[in-house]
Amino acid sequence: MRYFVSLDPKASGNPSVVELRDVPQLPAGELGVTVDDVAVAADVAWLDGVASVRVDGKIVDLVLDGTTPDLHAIASGRRCQVKVESDRSRAAAAAAAREARPAEATK
Repeated sequence: MRYFVSLDPKASGNPSVVELRDVPQLPAGELGVTVDDVAVAADVAWLDGVASVRVDGKIVDLVLDGTTPDLHAIASGRRCQVKVESDRSRAAAAAAAREARPAEATK
């Protein structure tokens, strides 16, 4: 599954592409993950609603609030807005926007 992740989505710039590869969990418990086509070592453990996420050897405690696509994240004490969209949700939003345009034009 491919996700498009924007930190501070109001700022200009392209989102990072985070892809969870369709592979089983690796022997050491890692997940198959790429960020902008670069493989990264990643795994996650959940405890009481807090995720301990390890990415390339760095551990971040992560708390998410809200619902996709618009989330608030607290990572190691820093808070930011995050927009997370899948290929499917982006396609559905684009289709809805195309359908809305002709209706608006006839008003």
